[in-house]
Amino acid sequence: MTLTTDCSTPALHGLPSRGTQQCAQSILDLIQGRLGGMFARLQHDGPWPGATRLTRDTLVALFFYERNEADTVHNLLTPLFPDVRQSRLTDPVIIVHLLMARLALQRGERQTWLRYLLELERIGQQRGNWRIQCSAWLEQAREATLDNRLDMARQALHMAEHLSDWDRPGSLLYANDVDHPFVARQRLRVAEGQCAQAIAELLPALDRARASRHQRRELKLLLLLAMAHDAGSDLQAALLVLDQALDLASDEGWLQSFIEEGERLATLLRRRASLRQGQTDGASMFCAELLRRMTGQAMETPVAALTAREVKVLHLLAVGHRNRVIAEKLFLSECTVKTHLHRINRKLGARDRNQALAIARRQGWLD
Repeated sequence: MTLTTDCSTPALHGLPSRGTQQCAQSILDLIQGRLGGMFARLQHDGPWPGATRLTRDTLVALFFYERNEADTVHNLLTPLFPDVRQSRLTDPVIIVHLLMARLALQRGERQTWLRYLLELERIGQQRGNWRIQCSAWLEQAREATLDNRLDMARQALHMAEHLSDWDRPGSLLYANDVDHPFVARQRLRVAEGQCAQAIAELLPALDRARASRHQRRELKLLLLLAMAHDAGSDLQAALLVLDQALDLASDEGWLQSFIEEGERLATLLRRRASLRQGQTDGASMFCAELLRRMTGQAMETPVAALTAREVKVLHLLAVGHRNRVIAEKLFLSECTVKTHLHRINRKLGARDRNQALAIARRQGWLD
């Protein structure tokens, strides 16, 4: 896949090649679902001047947003926000404003949320950039749909949809791979009860996402499809699709993609957890972690907080493999393995890997 920047965005051409290449590859990692790989790549030492630094820092903030670490995201974005706002970069401007808005909404600051969106719309108007303007409208449509204010959602979505050219062959508009009119339309159709129409349009869209290896979009489409089946009273189909989404997301820790779909998806996750109590496979553990973060409810399993990938790292560590070997077996970088080990220690309350293994053995998780 070739990365082509939005024509309204100052391309990264002419900047130091290493930073440009790292940014381009990191964007591909994001689109193709390699969240941990993206983060590991962005940890390399520079050079990260100018546009590459802003792009890098925006992607790092997006990584922590997906991991549902709101405080970290806020601390990263606060000093970054003024520079991104003044830059001519389209995707970082969209992402940073949307993240700041969503963090404000999580804190219950609805007026602040709206202020960020109005500023984003204003920037788009000043620059003559339709995609920046539409991103503000799409966020309003998303929130109105989740809040069951469907007339407002329809109006905001109509404003975004009348501008075409969203899908350009060969271009990765990474700020809008999931914040996209098609995704917003299917979310609204599910809320309206138009489940058959949503399913009919989501299935070929899923095929296209898979064919182009756009796993981030595939995940979002799977979640919408699961909710469409559930709203259409086909629980079996809903759970089958939901399991596909959980399997796709668990290794990389795509938490926020689930959480931001709100109560409709949380209800389906609770039903899955209730029907499959006691299971400790990767999808069930990830489901439990999602419920813990979304509703405070978790399955009764001692490893609920660990993702499937973290469990694999723990088992390989238990048989004596070093970081390099674990990385080779799981097709990861050593940096990513270290990140997994750090999270395992934090979740288990362990000082180091030896204590983490001792806790795991004491609980019988490594038998």
